[in-house]
Amino acid sequence: MILTSASGEKAQPPERYALLSCTPTAGARLARTEACDLLEKAKGDPANLQPSRDTYCPMMFSPVTVTATGIWDGRFVRFEHTFGNACELRSTAGSIFDI
Repeated sequence: MILTSASGEKAQPPERYALLSCTPTAGARLARTEACDLLEKAKGDPANLQPSRDTYCPMMFSPVTVTATGIWDGRFVRFEHTFGNACELRSTAGSIFDI
């Protein structure tokens, strides 16, 4: 998956980007393992992720837009979403977009 993150309500231009490979030969870094585990539970599509019920985020509007594009289990995935702030992003996507 190619992951991007940008401050604001638009994905372009991205401020950060990374390539996330969840193949067993990609190495066992903890952050990669956590991100891949979350994507596995979401069947490779971040749109299937739900916010944590245990996280309380401030009512502060500081949008963050993220994208994920790639192939998961032979299926093309294209995801783009704007979260109200970084806390909401982390509550929903966990470590996937820690790039």
